[in-house]
Amino acid sequence: MDISPNLVAEFILNMVAFLFSASVHESAHAWVSSRYGDDLARSQGRISLNPLVHIDPIGTLLFPAIAFFTGAPLIGWAKPTPVNPLRWRNKRVANFWVSAAGAISNFIIAIIAGIARSNSGPPRRSRSFRVSSAIREELTATPARSSRSATGRTEARPSSRATNSVTSSVASPHWFSWSPPRFTKRRSRLDRSRALNPQTFRTPPGPDFY
Repeated sequence: MDISPNLVAEFILNMVAFLFSASVHESAHAWVSSRYGDDLARSQGRISLNPLVHIDPIGTLLFPAIAFFTGAPLIGWAKPTPVNPLRWRNKRVANFWVSAAGAISNFIIAIIAGIARSNSGPPRRSRSFRVSSAIREELTATPARSSRSATGRTEARPSSRATNSVTSSVASPHWFSWSPPRFTKRRSRLDRSRALNPQTFRTPPGPDFY
């Protein structure tokens, strides 16, 4: 396996992210256990983001390195957080929240990282940039027709297909020509009867009123 400097840098970045998430995970267990009356993890200094407190040599260093360089699925863990359930005030509720604190903390980290990554992405191209790009592609992709001018020289001019496509591209942002539908007045039944039998609906003679 060829180990390049870029691969080593990527491994270091992945290990930093893994150590940070593992430290937050174990610190969350220790902090919630301390909130319910157990100070065992606090007395051992486990409520800390310092990765040296939570590192397990095999689960935190060896297994992630093997998974990264071999392409195997990532399997890793940190040093378990010690708790004393006998000191919890509400043992049933404390057992649930102490167990779920680590997963909830990692879920929050994933949300924050996703938001930061989406905001730091490349800027979206504007509509005018897309229109100009489409016009440029149409002009370069459509072959030009040659015509002989009055002086006898052969001049190249774009075909009508290219001109029509460019016009439609400028007129419509979705690159297809569209015309609005025609709204015709619906004829009533009386109008249709008058058209079929004009003698029946003749106006009777009489005086004109103004």
